Amino acid sequence: MGPETALSDKFAELLERKEFQQRLVLVAIDEVHVVQQWGEKWREHYSQIEVLRHRIDKRVPWFATSATLDPATLKVVRESAGFQRNVKLIKTPVDRPDISLSIRRIEHSLKSFHDLRFLIGDAIAPSGEVDTTLIPKAIVYMETITEIMAAEDLMIEWLRRIGCDETSANNAVQAYHALISEFDKRRISTDFRLPGRAATHRIILATDAMGMGIDNPDICLVIQWRQPDSVCTLMQRAGRAARGTNNTGNFLWLVESWCFGSKDKPEKKSQSAKKDMERRRALNPVLFKLINTQGCIRRCVLDFFGESMTSYQPPEPCCSGCSKTDLLPRPPTQAEAPRKSRVPNWASPQTIDDLKDWRKTKAQQLFQDRSCFSVKDAEEVVMSTDLLEKLGKEGNHIRTMDDLQSRTGNWAWDLDFGNEVLEIITAACTTRGANIRALGEIRAAEKREELRLPLR
Repeated sequence: MGPETALSDKFAELLERKEFQQRLVLVAIDEVHVVQQWGEKWREHYSQIEVLRHRIDKRVPWFATSATLDPATLKVVRESAGFQRNVKLIKTPVDRPDISLSIRRIEHSLKSFHDLRFLIGDAIAPSGEVDTTLIPKAIVYMETITEIMAAEDLMIEWLRRIGCDETSANNAVQAYHALISEFDKRRISTDFRLPGRAATHRIILATDAMGMGIDNPDICLVIQWRQPDSVCTLMQRAGRAARGTNNTGNFLWLVESWCFGSKDKPEKKSQSAKKDMERRRALNPVLFKLINTQGCIRRCVLDFFGESMTSYQPPEPCCSGCSKTDLLPRPPTQAEAPRKSRVPNWASPQTIDDLKDWRKTKAQQLFQDRSCFSVKDAEEVVMSTDLLEKLGKEGNHIRTMDDLQSRTGNWAWDLDFGNEVLEIITAACTTRGANIRALGEIRAAEKREELRLPLR
């Protein structure tokens, strides 16, 4: 159970029953590091677990586990969860020699996500045919739902451009975050767990919603996009790779370029360089050290967790710091220029404005009681801006639900609001088109009058 349930009044009533207390043999806290990481931010009940100690018989032992407890976090967690200073600590190595580690600078625009483009390269078989099941299973962790939705739309489009059919492209890339339904979470997880190429879902773009409880044995690659809040979070995510026996995997951390450099001296004599230096100063010092290490990344991580490095022998391959070369493919050198739409866009302004008004209203209706994300994020959950603008530009060609669904792909609200969106697009295009055609006829008539040509 979660801490909210454990600390609830109803569970407190249950703990007052003598027969229930007599059957308690152990209190186990899994992933105890979240007591600090989550308890200080958005799930305060995690920081109040000590309250349970006053409700549970003292004869019942407590047991806590975590794969990512550095000395500083251990101290906080021990106090927050009510453990004594002399509590017995059982420490095992945290190293994952079956996972190679890489840190790479993000070289292209963040909004283009082009540094992730290499993920779809394996979809093209040696014969030239496109098969998404050839893509190695991968999880890409991102910090915001907005980023996830934008990246999902782009990656699906990349697959379409190389010749992938729409169904396969939509299946291959999936978004997994706290705001999708429990049904969709189960659907994605069940498919992703299928062995090898049996899984149609190949790339999962996720928040930590795809974290605890995810134990897929054959995830080949985990990517961290941009900077997380701590090294603990970073290594928890990295640990999702290669969990099966005898499997190996890769972890790639794609870091924003401003993170590289000195905290004391700007790279150049410019305002932007000074601003980047200030941002580096504000960055988590352990993350900064890891990003800018010139040596072994693995040793830096293990040192943070208090591991002894005296007789340590790193695995082979170890990390990008040791190999001094890329352990993973890089994206194409130049990002593709956006394709120009061949669809007349005379209906775009009206359609886009109407869709934005609808999205805003729908977000308020659906998420008015949810304070865990911003208004902008709520609107993006209803419909991403990329999809909204795409529908606006292609509105002239959308007349039926089939037309709409061929463009919305795996839009989560298709069944709920598809008809509403179709009505908005149809109305906007019809009104705008009629106005433009009428204006064209008036101007043509005026021109004919000027030339004294007979009306036809």
